[in-house]
Amino acid sequence: MQQDTATTPSTDLPFMHMDGFKLRWLYLSGAEWAQVYACQEAYAMGRYDFQSGETAPPPLLADIYALASHWREGYRDQEQAYEISQCACCQNNLDDANPCSVHGR
Repeated sequence: MQQDTATTPSTDLPFMHMDGFKLRWLYLSGAEWAQVYACQEAYAMGRYDFQSGETAPPPLLADIYALASHWREGYRDQEQAYEISQCACCQNNLDDANPCSVHGR
């Protein structure tokens, strides 16, 4: 059976979060509470995207400096948390007074 190409989704299109659309809309609404919420959600999205393998902010956030900045901050924080979780020195020094020479933990 042949698939109808008109209704078959293309795999060439970039993946876009619907959350990106929602956050962009909230941030651009101009309400202070909405902008704060959008920035907090962009941060959380950055943490999630690190875990799922994404390496760049979603296109709908990339051109809004505050949202892209919060996304990158969340990404970096999750990257550092992962690095620390994999560091033998940090794991061995959890109960010790000697901090890790790399991470200071």
